[in-house]
Amino acid sequence: MEDTQVNQSSLNLPDLDLELPLKQVAGSPPKGVKVLTNVHRAMVDTILANPTASCADLGDIYGYSAHWVNLTIQSPVFKRELERRRAEVINPIIIASTEERLQAVINRSLDVINEKLSKNPDQISDTLALRALEVSAKALGLGQATTTAVVVESNHLDNLAKRLVALRPRDTSNGVIYEADSKEINGSGGH
Repeated sequence: MEDTQVNQSSLNLPDLDLELPLKQVAGSPPKGVKVLTNVHRAMVDTILANPTASCADLGDIYGYSAHWVNLTIQSPVFKRELERRRAEVINPIIIASTEERLQAVINRSLDVINEKLSKNPDQISDTLALRALEVSAKALGLGQATTTAVVVESNHLDNLAKRLVALRPRDTSNGVIYEADSKEINGSGGH
């Protein structure tokens, strides 16, 4: 029985304050990568190429555990790199693809309209001819209203000041008219 009993005085246990949060006692868990390596950058490209890849799949490819991959991809540094590369790679592809498709639609539409307009004039409806003219002119910028230049008087503020002075109320009940001179404030004369 004496062999199984432990003398508490022989153990050196640290004095723990039970009021302290667990974080102060145990330390904080790792927060993921701090600096990206070539493996991380390759993992970003793999995720962009195959967005359905799991952490286990990525771990198998790069020789790490799924847990390590999960911690890595959840780190702020990795997420920023992933978003940067996504904007760099995917957005231009989508934009180029959309622009190419729209250009193809425009080209095909022009071919159809040109074919219809190449018929005998008696076979072309007036509506089609006028609409084709309207859209073509608009595309070339023809027939657009021109903008007129707005002339601003250089003495605009002086004219405004005179108008305000003319509108001010005058107290003539006691025969006194209050007048004030304008003065420059902080050197911002405004002329």
